Amino acid sequence: MVACAYGLIVSFFVTRELTVKNFLDVVSKTAASTANVTVMFLAAQVFGFLIAYYDITTTIANFFVAVSPNWIIFMALVFFLLVITGMFMEVGATNVILSPLLAPVAAAFGIDPIHFGMVFVFLLALGQATPPFGSTMFIACGISGAIQHLAGMSGSDVIVAVNKDPDAPIFDVADYGVVGNLFEVLPVLVDGIKKAHG
Repeated sequence: MVACAYGLIVSFFVTRELTVKNFLDVVSKTAASTANVTVMFLAAQVFGFLIAYYDITTTIANFFVAVSPNWIIFMALVFFLLVITGMFMEVGATNVILSPLLAPVAAAFGIDPIHFGMVFVFLLALGQATPPFGSTMFIACGISGAIQHLAGMSGSDVIVAVNKDPDAPIFDVADYGVVGNLFEVLPVLVDGIKKAHG
């Protein structure tokens, strides 16, 4: 809440990038994004309840303990599971679903919870940025016109913007820009890069 208030004050009065018209647009887009995330977490919570109700956690823990003779094999299995899961599922949902399943097993192997948590988050992030899905790339392209994201991109070496709105603020800081639909432009761009690099 404090961060939102701070962002509003800075955007309205310091940088003067946010007007009343822009503010309503930002609120509308934020509400839509928040609704998507809320529905996803609701589904993950229902799934988590079912896992707890049917005691699937114990079954999975017993499976990992039976298959993994030591913590190294367990961490190797977790590595593959999280990278592959991160490639196809959203990180928030994966975290809500898998962390209650895998954390007790990690504790049973004597793995420090902080170490396991760091590895867990890193592997999900690695999976999220890995093709075939690469949801991090889609999200970055999808939000490329939002005012609040410009500051985070300003330190990048090269910024390539794809946006349907020719007046999107991202084009002011982008090194290269394409006005068009992300799902039409990105495949052509990827093919061009593949052909250029043989």
